[in-house]
Amino acid sequence: MIETEAGAAAAAAAIPRVADKSWCTCLKCELMPTEVECYCCHEWDLVMPEIQNLSIDEDVGGPCIAIMLVLFISQQALPVTAGRYRKVVGQMEININRLKNSVKFVKNVLLGIKETEEKFYLLVKEARRYRDALMNCKLRGGTLAMPKNTNTKTLLSGYISEASLTHVFIGLRSAEAGGGYVFADGGALINSTAWGLEVPSVVSNSSCVQMGSSGAWSQTECDTAKYFICEFSRK
Repeated sequence: MIETEAGAAAAAAAIPRVADKSWCTCLKCELMPTEVECYCCHEWDLVMPEIQNLSIDEDVGGPCIAIMLVLFISQQALPVTAGRYRKVVGQMEININRLKNSVKFVKNVLLGIKETEEKFYLLVKEARRYRDALMNCKLRGGTLAMPKNTNTKTLLSGYISEASLTHVFIGLRSAEAGGGYVFADGGALINSTAWGLEVPSVVSNSSCVQMGSSGAWSQTECDTAKYFICEFSRK
C-alpha cells in the first residue's frame, strides 16, 4: 500500500504543474504561466522552507504568511517572466525592422516615391487640370510640389526624366491679383533662375507653371490636363 501511494506521488510529481491541476487539493487553484507559480495553499511544506529565508519587515504580530508567499512566488517567477518578455521584445524588434523594410520597398519600388530629409514626393500619373491636381494632392495629405531650392529641382527633374515624361504640373501659378507667381502654400516667387528659354514677361490669371525633365520651368495654361507631383512633409 505504501509503495502504491509512493508510486502515485512520483507519477503525479512527474506531470508538469502547468499541464493540469492534479497538485491542487483545495480545489480553488488556477493554472499559472510558470511552474513556480503553480502552488496550492495546502502545500506549505514545500513553500515554507523557502519563504523563511526571505527578508521582510515585521509588523506587530509577525510577518504575513500571504505576503511572504507572494514574495516567494514573485522572486522565483520574475527571472522566467523577464526572460519571456525579453524574447517577445526581441521578436517585436525583428518585426519592426521587417515592417520598415516593407514600407521602404512600397515607397521606393511600388509607388516610386522620392524623398529628402524633409519631404516626400509622389509623381501622380493621372492627367488633371491644375486646380484638380492641387485638390488631389490635398486629399492625399499633401500639396503640389514646390521646388524652392536647387536640390529639390534636381530631384524632381530626375524623377520626371525617369518616368519618361516631358512636363508635369508643379505647385506654382500666377497670382490672382497684382501679377507675379505664387507657390501652392501662398508664398510669392521672388526670383528664380529655373525658367527655360522663354522667361514669361506677361502673366495672365490663368497661367500655371510646369517643370520639364531638364528641370526648366515654363508657363502653361491651368486648364490643360497634365500629370503632376505631390509633396508631403515628413513631420
